[in-house]
Amino acid sequence: MKGNDQIGAEKDKVSIIVPIYNVRAFLEQTLESIRKQTYRNIEVLLIDDGSTDGSGAICDKYHDADDRFFVFHIENGGVSKARNYGLDRVTGDYVMFIDSDDLVNPKYIQLMLHIAKSTDSRIVTCKFLNGEYYTQSAFEEKISTDHPEIVKIILHEYRATSRYAHNGVWAGIYKTSLTKGLRFTSDLYIGEDTLYFYQMFKRAGSLTFINEGLYYYRYRGNSLLHSQFSEKQLTEITSWERAISLFEKKPPSFLNEFYAATGIRCKKILMKAIRAGFDDQFVIGELFRKTGKYGIYVVRSREISVRSKLLYCAFLCAPRLYVKLSLARQKRRGH
Repeated sequence: MKGNDQIGAEKDKVSIIVPIYNVRAFLEQTLESIRKQTYRNIEVLLIDDGSTDGSGAICDKYHDADDRFFVFHIENGGVSKARNYGLDRVTGDYVMFIDSDDLVNPKYIQLMLHIAKSTDSRIVTCKFLNGEYYTQSAFEEKISTDHPEIVKIILHEYRATSRYAHNGVWAGIYKTSLTKGLRFTSDLYIGEDTLYFYQMFKRAGSLTFINEGLYYYRYRGNSLLHSQFSEKQLTEITSWERAISLFEKKPPSFLNEFYAATGIRCKKILMKAIRAGFDDQFVIGELFRKTGKYGIYVVRSREISVRSKLLYCAFLCAPRLYVKLSLARQKRRGH
């Protein structure tokens, strides 16, 4: 659709929630990628979560220049509080979440909404490009197709370790009715959006996946998720275990991949703790116990590669040696 035909067809309003805290270096790029969307009927809810670096002023600038941008300056309370604040003010038919340092393809909303409506899906997710492995220029130069590969997935057929698995609320569009009475929990520092996504997925019963990299996830080594070990990172495991409890009556083939995905995260966090020289033996012991507990499901997985299974088992056999060798390998590669 082009020109007036496209504008006339934009009957559905899409609400975009952007939680913001001290991201001045990246915020304008993010907001520009939203402002330049080919789909115009949007409201952008900028939730300034007590920023102290000038991010709030950037939000105000976009509000002054574009009446689709709405700014809310609130006292710092964390990303869950900020997203909940936005959810309480959504007026659109669909809702999306974009992190304040990420980027989206110009056709992101148009294509996601089109697939949602044409497939009668209340959840549509898409492939994303991870900034740890892809440069921003590679994402911006990528030309997306108007006819991408799509996969419709019924809940009980979902596999949490597959290529279409989704673990956050970003890179997705959701029917606003799915969020009714559902809010992010504030006791999870990492993984709060994983739990929220699976709560919505349970309500929807199915989703549609677009195999096209329409979302760029910026990798920042100093973020809580990617930084050196912190006990707050343990809440990522809690979020996955709470998600598992949502689906305890699902078939073994479904649950096995959920357990395997949880194990992979346990291994990742335990490796961080060992690298950091974390010396709380109770926490280390619990992490090792859970990594071992979920290991059998990693081995049984039909989605995880044989190489990854062998590496997982090697880690369980000698975790400290594994980490030492992993660090040495990274140094040789110049990472």
